[in-house]
Amino acid sequence: MTQISKILGDTLSWARLAKGLGLLAFLLPWMTVSCQGRPLITASGYQMAVGKLQVSNPMTGAAQNMNVETSVQVFLIAAMVVVVAGIALSFWPKAVRRAAPIILAGGLIGAALAGGAMAGAMNSAKKELNKQQGEDQFSAMAAAAFTVHTRYGFWLTLTGLLAGSALAGAAWAGYERVRLPAAVGPSEDRSGS
Repeated sequence: MTQISKILGDTLSWARLAKGLGLLAFLLPWMTVSCQGRPLITASGYQMAVGKLQVSNPMTGAAQNMNVETSVQVFLIAAMVVVVAGIALSFWPKAVRRAAPIILAGGLIGAALAGGAMAGAMNSAKKELNKQQGEDQFSAMAAAAFTVHTRYGFWLTLTGLLAGSALAGAAWAGYERVRLPAAVGPSEDRSGS
């Protein structure tokens, strides 16, 4: 049983690592607003959460020291808090049976909150561009040149959180599979004698 416990513990460690990488991916680019293929605004998950987006010079593409302030994304902040809390709480109880469901739930809730917040941010950016298209002919042509793209940081965040949840679920299921025969086994032996 110690070999199985080691394997389940290793699986749980991989789950924590995957969630940690998902959390770090909040610092990578999540969204870009570009004009005719040139990036104007790039935002990481963290920058979107706190409402400070980085502006690029459209001519050179170089990042400017100017930040655009937007509304704070409460769901993204909640996603980061849930992921951090899930990882931290998974170290508190030393048993796999308690840590695995905590990691599983934290990853799924964090992924759902991050995905919902990103969908909301993309929709609001596209609505703003569509709203500007209807004002006059020049605004419509200018707004048509803008595009909003989801970047790799968002996908890495979701992948890390969901992979961590899957690994935690596997560890939890493995623990339950090992635990049940041990609890049922002796009573079967007594009744069969």
